[in-house]
Amino acid sequence: MFDLKGAAAEVTGKVMEGLDDLFTSDDERNQTRVAIENAFNSVFVAMLTFVSQQEKERTERHRNDMNSDSWLSKNIRPGTLVVLTLAFVSLVTADSWSTTFTVKERWIDLFETLLVSVYGFYFVSRGVQACTQAYANMKERVDGSRSS
Repeated sequence: MFDLKGAAAEVTGKVMEGLDDLFTSDDERNQTRVAIENAFNSVFVAMLTFVSQQEKERTERHRNDMNSDSWLSKNIRPGTLVVLTLAFVSLVTADSWSTTFTVKERWIDLFETLLVSVYGFYFVSRGVQACTQAYANMKERVDGSRSS
């Protein structure tokens, strides 16, 4: 994962090196460093807030899909998983049996990205859903035993 804080610190250091000749005192240098670090921290917080909001919206979309009466909206993720798995297995089988069949690098990259995304999302979201349900059940039992 990309280390945003580390990258911000590195950029701050490089900016400060460039500005170093313009300062007349250590106090000015420190004030500027603090101002630049605060600016990067604000960007970092804004990015985290944005990602958090995206995750909340995605969760809400999935909740709405599952509460929908539409068969397609409830089964699009498993269907995508099946189609991609079949396509992947077909390509691997064709590549294994044929001496002339070659899969272009761009397709390999595309399938790799799609499969990692779909498998990761499908199984991670299932795991999170199971953990959330288990936590809710445990909390109900604990709250129920306290009120008794």
